Amino acid sequence: ESGLEPYLYTHDAARGWPTLNQMIDANTRLVVFNDSRDPGRPGWQHYLWDLIVDTDYNITNQSQFSCAFYRGQASNPLYFINNFVYLDAGSDVLVPDAGLARQANEASFVASRAEGCWKEMGRIPNYIYVDWFGQGDVVQAVQTLNALPR
Repeated sequence: ESGLEPYLYTHDAARGWPTLNQMIDANTRLVVFNDSRDPGRPGWQHYLWDLIVDTDYNITNQSQFSCAFYRGQASNPLYFINNFVYLDAGSDVLVPDAGLARQANEASFVASRAEGCWKEMGRIPNYIYVDWFGQGDVVQAVQTLNALPR
């Protein structure tokens, strides 16, 4: 009903992942992931843990960031870096915090962490997940990373 159906990408593991330019040329530049294993879901709804491996997200201090794989299988083709810091509200309750996001989203920090993970894990981060996109300058960080030689 949203009108987005023509843009939906359906992954074919045998063919591998296209480049972003190939997806744009094919007009299939919308990739949808979810955590439902419902066998009746459409092919364009990709079960994320079949394709993504991520880093720990239970972070309450920037010093806790790690590049190590946390969820998903190491062999999954996409590497997802969680780059946010929660406020510890006590009793095992972690909540997002705009002030902590401002620190975690600082462009040089994001770029340095992602480049470090790339070197450490031998995998280019495909996604960098942040809280409060408007805090810090994650766009600049991604532009910096995209300019690095492959």
